[in-house]
Amino acid sequence: MHGLVLQTGFYTVVVGDSNGCVNSTTLYVEITGVEDLFSDKNISIYPNPSSGNFIFEWTTGHIAGYINIHILNTIGEVVFSSEELLSPGNFQTVRKEIELTNVPNGFYFIELSKYSSENITGCLQATRKLMIAK
Repeated sequence: MHGLVLQTGFYTVVVGDSNGCVNSTTLYVEITGVEDLFSDKNISIYPNPSSGNFIFEWTTGHIAGYINIHILNTIGEVVFSSEELLSPGNFQTVRKEIELTNVPNGFYFIELSKYSSENITGCLQATRKLMIAK
């Protein structure tokens, strides 16, 4: 049996073998949060950590084109992908509900790329960590 550490506190690990020998150790674990790697302050992802359902919001400036949202596991495999069209005009908020309930617990990375008609290759806008804990 294994456990998942979700909050700051003392945790004890107990191990035993087939001969009846048992040993344990206790340690203090401090959860400090999920930090941004490369960030745009106009991006919100919540709740984080979550059980697999996230809300992604991005407030844009005066840009038009596409944004791509990719979520990758720790070995770089894409587990979620979405493309959203931004209309020309004033500030707008892109809001996307993301469901990742079919992936295992752990850390994931969400990458946001912005595309425009002049820039067909896109540019990386932000990378954030996500944590799934069911």
